Amino acid sequence: MTTFSVTGLRGGKHVTVTWTDGVLTGDADAVAFLKAEAAGLEGTMQGHPGGPYTMHDHLANPYTASALMQSIFVRGTARQSAGLPPFVIPDGAIH
Repeated sequence: MTTFSVTGLRGGKHVTVTWTDGVLTGDADAVAFLKAEAAGLEGTMQGHPGGPYTMHDHLANPYTASALMQSIFVRGTARQSAGLPPFVIPDGAIH
């Protein structure tokens, strides 16, 4: 099981969103916004700079979900608790 939370300033208050194996919980408005945002980005490449990236089901991937979660907070206020699982670059991949 993989779980992490991102806390930050949004709408004038500190809120937390938690990702656990593809399921978001926490502040209801932030969760609803993230789900709508991910749906609107379907078919586009998303993720942290340098990857890994996803094109579909963005919230199912912990790396992309983390990037999207951090993006909804006032710049410089997002803090992530717990780390993401180690990212293993497959043999022969260009990174």
